[in-house]
Amino acid sequence: MATLREYFETDYNYALSTKRERTFTARDGRQLVIIERLHLDFRSNAKYISYFIPITSSIEQLCCGILENVNWGLSLTDSVLTQVNYFTDQPHPNAALEFTRLIIFYVDHTVDNESISRIVKFGNERKLFVQFRDTRYAKQKSEIERPDAFISHDSRDKELIARPLAGAIIKLQQTVWYDEFSLNVGDSLRASIEKGLRECKKCILILTPNFLANPGWTKREFDSIFTREILERKNVVLPVWHEVTPTQVYEYSPSLADKVGARWSEGLEAVAQKLTVAIKQG
Repeated sequence: MATLREYFETDYNYALSTKRERTFTARDGRQLVIIERLHLDFRSNAKYISYFIPITSSIEQLCCGILENVNWGLSLTDSVLTQVNYFTDQPHPNAALEFTRLIIFYVDHTVDNESISRIVKFGNERKLFVQFRDTRYAKQKSEIERPDAFISHDSRDKELIARPLAGAIIKLQQTVWYDEFSLNVGDSLRASIEKGLRECKKCILILTPNFLANPGWTKREFDSIFTREILERKNVVLPVWHEVTPTQVYEYSPSLADKVGARWSEGLEAVAQKLTVAIKQG
């Protein structure tokens, strides 16, 4: 599951932004370091501010103090020398962006609803639009983004099986972690795969002679998902068999040979339907 800090860093990434750390003193005298981020959305001619706040018992005091002086955040504009020219002869300086009066708080613990209501009301009284995101936001968003299935396959089976199967499952309204769809330029291959394996609801193994003979990525993926089955004590693996025998699969993994799998010989649509039913059943 992604952390709230990760969402603070990646939400609104379509806009340019600049950020800095600020230190506040809590009621108990402890120093609290927060991150202040100014978002510059040139497409919408708008700017707004977000804050990442670590665990503190003084959340209302801190948020209301921030809302009392939004010029702190707006002063970040002075440190940005950017101007954008959208196919016109007139440059669009960041200072000309309209402040939407939107303030977004990312608070790295669960805050009671009464406190949130008081903070939002305090902002509204100052004609500010306050959005409040605590750890519940990260949990809910991660659940939405969690892939229904991870497709583990040997690269030599990509054209024949993996790519068409991924497309067919997506057409049946299931989200799929599949390398060609899920990896972007610059992504860490290992980290992305491990995240997909950790968060997926099911893992589809495309069992072919190529898969069984591959001692590299596919073997590590299988070991990871098998370990997850043991730890979670539930079935995660959905096998798809293609030109392999029970004996070959048994020699690869006795426990895998015991699982009922879909047969690629049944056809793409039939296999996709079977897998979708298994995914929905959880």
